[in-house]
Amino acid sequence: MMDSEGRTTPPPDRIRASEEHEALRQFDSGSAQIESPRHPQQDYCKVSPPFEGQTYLVAMVADGVSSTASAAEASRSAVEWFVRELQKRVEKEEIDKEVVENTIRLVNIFLLSEADRKSRDIEDDMREKGAHLDSYNLAYNSDMFTTFVGIVIIGDKVISVYLGDSRLYLYSGGQLARMTEDETKAEELKSRGVTKITKKDESILTNCLGADDAEPVLDEYEVGRGDTWLLVSDGVYHVLSDEELKQILSQSKDAQSLANDIIEAVKAKGVVDDTTAVVVKVK
Repeated sequence: MMDSEGRTTPPPDRIRASEEHEALRQFDSGSAQIESPRHPQQDYCKVSPPFEGQTYLVAMVADGVSSTASAAEASRSAVEWFVRELQKRVEKEEIDKEVVENTIRLVNIFLLSEADRKSRDIEDDMREKGAHLDSYNLAYNSDMFTTFVGIVIIGDKVISVYLGDSRLYLYSGGQLARMTEDETKAEELKSRGVTKITKKDESILTNCLGADDAEPVLDEYEVGRGDTWLLVSDGVYHVLSDEELKQILSQSKDAQSLANDIIEAVKAKGVVDDTTAVVVKVK
């Protein structure tokens, strides 16, 4: 498996080769990315190998909020901590929707604590230098905000969790369905009947990891043989329509090829932001 920086991620030592092989045969996964022309990559994604003795698969995409200096760190930390905390729990209890929710809340606590630590360090440093840092710049340099969308496939169920505007899609039976709602100011205004929506409204999140009031949204679905799950950052759907994504996913290709095709389609139309696609096919 590859993480978002293109590195091979070895399975935990506690997973025996025979168990891993049996579990991985049930899934085919792939991921691809391209960074924004405006700044270094702030998205992070990962497909985690199955846990010991289980047919789990965990896939995630996080998109760090670019209005903060720690955007890349926030997205990477959220994904890695989610996997790490879930792996701890699987050794003690059966994974269900409640466990996944508790895990993502622990991730949020970690991001908040890191932001608090950064804030204290910055204030101490500025105090020593006799300099002044206003509250806006302090927040910019310390906040750890990121969107997050993930799925945990276990047994006969898929547990999804998201915050923000990274999306989850399901391609099944020739149809593409969006399984998440964009948590942005634009969508909030639309729900109130406001018709004048600006580009800025579309970029303002109303929910994200790293916020004091972060509120994860969870759902549970049945696993369907032949289903394809797609996780993307906004760099994908701001360029490609749902119909274009459907056409790509309808191809009889492996998951990695489909993820590559999505990124190539974005490149052909013009990259506007960090762009990430993770594809998981259930065999």
